[in-house]
Amino acid sequence: KYWGRVQEWVTLLLAWRQIDELIADVLIVLPGMDELANLLWINKHRESGDYDVSEITNAAADSAVMHNSGAENISGLKTFANDAIFQGNVTIAGSMSVGGPWQVVSDIPSSPVAAIASKSTVAIDSDGKLKVSENGGAITEVAKVSQTTAYADAAVAVEKTRALSAEAMLVPNTVTVNGHALSANVTVSASDITAGTLPHAQLPALVSGDIPANAANTSGTAANLSGTPALPNGTTATTQGAGDNSAKLATTAYVRSENFLTWTCFVTGSTSVMNSCTWTLPANITVTGFDLSAGTAPAGCSTYPVFQVWDATAGSEVGSYSIVLSNGSNFYTQVTGSSNVPSGHLLRIRTTTSAAGCAPSPATIVATVTYQMQN
Repeated sequence: KYWGRVQEWVTLLLAWRQIDELIADVLIVLPGMDELANLLWINKHRESGDYDVSEITNAAADSAVMHNSGAENISGLKTFANDAIFQGNVTIAGSMSVGGPWQVVSDIPSSPVAAIASKSTVAIDSDGKLKVSENGGAITEVAKVSQTTAYADAAVAVEKTRALSAEAMLVPNTVTVNGHALSANVTVSASDITAGTLPHAQLPALVSGDIPANAANTSGTAANLSGTPALPNGTTATTQGAGDNSAKLATTAYVRSENFLTWTCFVTGSTSVMNSCTWTLPANITVTGFDLSAGTAPAGCSTYPVFQVWDATAGSEVGSYSIVLSNGSNFYTQVTGSSNVPSGHLLRIRTTTSAAGCAPSPATIVATVTYQMQN
């Protein structure tokens, strides 16, 4: 009879407590109140005897109007005079009003609360704290009054620290700076400066002791040199990029990388295993290429000759510098690589496989070895 007024009062109470309107609507609607009210009215009519026929549809499972299983759709205004216990989930499509002091008591769940897409959630999380999710957003703890105060205090402390740091960067509130009185113009000497730079006009005048003797060691970059100074022995430099034809100083590494030399040998025979030419290396070298040509190309050979760059001192081929002649070919593709040969070794061109059955046999054979001097 009076539940509508109670709902209205509870709604105002929750609004005063700044409870979200949607949550307030849920809290004030207590499931089962309509059925309970109907049963009370039925009982009142029964006691008064003022009725002809009494009919109850959707009969309850027992006299306490407790439905044991299945979904229940409850419509209309419901009033619960005593405690109501719901064992499962309760879905409220409308609003719920509470007519007096109220509280929500919940066991702490064993698993964290999860946000639901496109839904807003208010729940007790697995850590026992009240949390919300707005429109499917992240689960966030609700700030309490005591926490808000703590946050405000922390913010004040941070700002105070920043203010003190800024104040320390200002000119000290004293009458001197580095021992100079502030009552008149201040002269700052080089000894007063520990970091930073000064404009040229503020630099102190040089005295004789500030200038090193001509014979003293100096340091700096080439941009600081003038006249025709001699570089000390052992001075290092930057190796320039390949093909740099500027007037920059060249390092030994640059010269080596840019300078390729050749050694030519006229091969004396191809029909027997033999060595041609002899070159005693004056320094360490790096062989980078092997070329071969034949003035008379071989033809119809049963065995075509093979020529190699040969280290006679070591008794072995240098790297993989080997060329096999072929039918009718006068010129052959260069073999490239990088193989080091020590100073003092004998370098030769060796016929390692002799020609056989050729008509004609190769002749006027010229071998060219490309190399670089090592540093």
